[in-house]
Amino acid sequence: GCTSLTAINVAEGNTAYVSENGVLFNKSKTSLIQYPAGKTDSAYTIPDSVTYIGYDAFLSADSLKSIEVSGNNPNFSSRSGCLYDKTGMTLRVCPAGLGTFTVGKDVAWVYSGAFSGNNLNEVVFSEGASATLGEGAFYDCMNLKKIVIESNANVVFNVASIGFLDSEKHTIYVVAPEGYTIPESALYGNIEIVYSEHPSDSEDCKEFPIIYVVIGAIAVLALAGGAIVVKKRKA
Repeated sequence: GCTSLTAINVAEGNTAYVSENGVLFNKSKTSLIQYPAGKTDSAYTIPDSVTYIGYDAFLSADSLKSIEVSGNNPNFSSRSGCLYDKTGMTLRVCPAGLGTFTVGKDVAWVYSGAFSGNNLNEVVFSEGASATLGEGAFYDCMNLKKIVIESNANVVFNVASIGFLDSEKHTIYVVAPEGYTIPESALYGNIEIVYSEHPSDSEDCKEFPIIYVVIGAIAVLALAGGAIVVKKRKA
């Protein structure tokens, strides 16, 4: 949660830790321990020496939109700016600066904390995807509003896959095939799930015609010298 921290520096004589460009590693640089949340770079390349990345190492790094790995790294790979294991089947970290993300059908496992504390507002599980979400995969994604599960996608939510620590109510719209539900055990905190069978039924699609009908009605009544009170429909 140290969102103002732009660098972590280590004294040269330290026998356990080292830093490079403000990022904290163990002495041998095989473990990336923490990327400062307040670092303003939009992209970061993980050194080839890194074989282990600490849990939530990139938490709340809101400026970060791309994490890259060279082909020489033995344990990790990157695709479209996101961090995966070497096989590409485990999504490890989705950068906090991304607003939308699509989980491809080659992803089998979404790592615990993969989306923790980021700015994501919409995630799509593509058609034919078969993915299991780890505990806390969507921990404190404060902007998350919509989850789309396309046809023939098999998405398994683990315990507390979606969680919020604050007391505020978080409403998430889920567009999924008929009959699909996210288990209660997968939710932690004050969360309301609103289901829609078809994307055309989503709140975003409803807002457009409603807004313009209301504007038209106001214009007509204004010309007639009348008045109108509009109450927003509750989802």
